[in-house]
Amino acid sequence: MNTSNIKELARNIREKRASKGIREAAKEIGISPATLSRVENEKVPDLDTFSRICVWMGENPSTFLGVQNQFRFSMV
Repeated sequence: MNTSNIKELARNIREKRASKGIREAAKEIGISPATLSRVENEKVPDLDTFSRICVWMGENPSTFLGVQNQFRFSMV
């Protein structure tokens, strides 16, 4: 994940979270508030965290990985 992609991920998280507190959003995602804060501050998440965040945001992971839509993404 390159710098511009992590910035986009962080921005999208902040937009989705909007007026929710970090604790509330983290609980919805299934991660710790500290982890969510790190990702919002543009630290690269581990694969499990990244996956959970993408599902929560309803985003295809390829959006942030810089790959074409070669893969099918199912939010189940």
